[in-house]
Amino acid sequence: MTLTVVQRCRGMTLIELLVVLVIMGLLTVTVVPMLVGNRDKKSIREAADAAESVFSHVATKGMTSPNGAAAWLETGTTGAGSNAAVNSIAFARVPAVASGSTTITSVNATTVTVALSLSGSFANDLPAPIEFAGVPGVFTATGTTSVTCANTGVIGSMNRTYWNSSPPPATLTSVPYSIHLPPRPSSFASATPLRGGVAIDLSASQIGLNSYATSLSGYQRVAIEYDRTGAPSSVWMSTATSGGGWTRQVLSASTPIILAIGMQSQAGQSWVPDPTDDNPGVSWQSPFARWLLIDPRNGAARVIEAGSCKGAPDAVTAKNLSLAPVVEEFQNSRTGG
Repeated sequence: MTLTVVQRCRGMTLIELLVVLVIMGLLTVTVVPMLVGNRDKKSIREAADAAESVFSHVATKGMTSPNGAAAWLETGTTGAGSNAAVNSIAFARVPAVASGSTTITSVNATTVTVALSLSGSFANDLPAPIEFAGVPGVFTATGTTSVTCANTGVIGSMNRTYWNSSPPPATLTSVPYSIHLPPRPSSFASATPLRGGVAIDLSASQIGLNSYATSLSGYQRVAIEYDRTGAPSSVWMSTATSGGGWTRQVLSASTPIILAIGMQSQAGQSWVPDPTDDNPGVSWQSPFARWLLIDPRNGAARVIEAGSCKGAPDAVTAKNLSLAPVVEEFQNSRTGG
């Protein structure tokens, strides 16, 4: 075969050979990107469907577990999309709330001294949210002897935020407390990989909509906790790769979880006004990107195609355009439309 081709090339004139080279160049420019695009589209679609299935399974698992269940997302620290891309989704178990009672001493504007009775395994999960009986605030147990308030970043349910939390008063009488502990990845269940170079992009993912959204950018570990009804109840977030450092956002009916699914190579990248093959921009700028919408009311997970943001004048407008189908889907599901 090689000899035949060479013989034919020898019989070509220079003009004919140039024509063949031009045709081959045109095919490379037009056909190869199309094949790559189809491959990416298929990979993203399959990964999004796999993620949807995993979250639906975790919601079901929550209804049959004593303390609910959780989905565990953890970013890689090296390679493409490092510190932003999640390559797999793992099942996590939810520990029981740790409870006890303690005296409270040495009160100042932001910190109180306590004596928490926690086993070594629980102590390793600190910092973690803590509540005291009869005290309306949600605080942070930073260790077994200290609790902080104010700028903790821990968000509780309505009227239970650090904005209206004063330190619990000093008392020699023991006050009951409850510590909400973060989920822990299960050592018995294998993680579900997202194949084909696809990842969940935490840098583009969020909790809630519009100006009230909480960005998941910068977090290394995220655990989405489901309660015994199969609905997501809270989201745990940590900027650390191990140990504690957790903040916890309690979900309401108006705070859906929205995860961006796209090519891992685009995770953590910045928006660009005119994407190119060399600089494709952030994950949701891909024409094949998907959003995974997790409904806080019932745990339903739905894959939604990203809206077109081509020609947007700035990053905020572009992301709003990309999220438009998600917003419409969530609003319609709330009104029954």
